[in-house]
Amino acid sequence: LPFDTMNFAALPSILVAALAFRGRIDMLVNNAGISQRSLAVDTDFAVYDRIIGVDLLAPIALTQALLPHLLKQGAGQLVMISSVAGKGGVPLRTAYCAAKHGLIGYADSLRTEVAGQGVKVLVVTPGSVTAKATGIWPRVGSGIATTATSRRPGQGASACSTSGA
Repeated sequence: LPFDTMNFAALPSILVAALAFRGRIDMLVNNAGISQRSLAVDTDFAVYDRIIGVDLLAPIALTQALLPHLLKQGAGQLVMISSVAGKGGVPLRTAYCAAKHGLIGYADSLRTEVAGQGVKVLVVTPGSVTAKATGIWPRVGSGIATTATSRRPGQGASACSTSGA
């Protein structure tokens, strides 16, 4: 079901369409994300606004829209794809680190709120990934790197950790 993760107003209709497909939603994987490569002093505020919007606010918005349904059905899994950069600072990635830190904090707090209600909250923190959308990595220009990420087969599993249950 393709949709724009930043179109928050459309999320209720997206959920209705998803529910119509099979009658229920059992899992949400929040995997949208973009990054930047620039020194903080050189990073325009618009880059922070865009990255925090895509990497933090969009997953929160979709989770918040779906959460009442999951709680009502008494079951479900919420998976947040964060990053090891969300656990510590990484040079040239101030906006990305801020967003991924925030995503981990949101998930950890949410996990305590829904404990015992059948909804599980999981955070996945992969290590570095390779972007294939543009054929170049990193894409510097605007300070925002490409949005598509994937691990190469056989790589990255040891650089991935999870939290939650």
